[in-house]
Amino acid sequence: MGKNQLNLRLVLVAAVFLSASQPAKSASDLEFIELEVLDKYFFGEVVIDGEASHRKKTNRIPNVPEKVCFGWVIKVKPSGELVKITEIFTLPAAPKEWVGVDNDPYSQTTTSQDRKIATTRRFMPLKNGILENSWCIGKGDPNGSHHIVVLNNTQVLAEFEFEVYD
Repeated sequence: MGKNQLNLRLVLVAAVFLSASQPAKSASDLEFIELEVLDKYFFGEVVIDGEASHRKKTNRIPNVPEKVCFGWVIKVKPSGELVKITEIFTLPAAPKEWVGVDNDPYSQTTTSQDRKIATTRRFMPLKNGILENSWCIGKGDPNGSHHIVVLNNTQVLAEFEFEVYD
């Protein structure tokens, strides 16, 4: 067998192997699936010994760094699909630090130039029908009116307004 034939066979074997190991759809090939929102709520919770507990539906979050977290839950019809969700989180002023975002090249979150807006893009499975995300109050986080919009492509799934206070 000549060198060119051997190279061609290796290329063909590699192509067959790679095509068999690829998922049926790549992330960029995901089709837009409009979601039916069954329920949605915003919550606050207390952190005790590093564990979040005492979750409560509320739109008033006390500014207690490293002790209070908040987030949202959106319930949709369960399916075997995967969706790309975008969360746009707007603060009244830039925080001292975006913990888990600043200095993390692998973060799924980017911030605006003025650092008042964080945009998170994540793929979420619809297996259990629950979409959610949460944040924790950090040192130097601003008080005031905060706003979160959750999108499925261009479909607005939910908007949450909440107040962080002393």
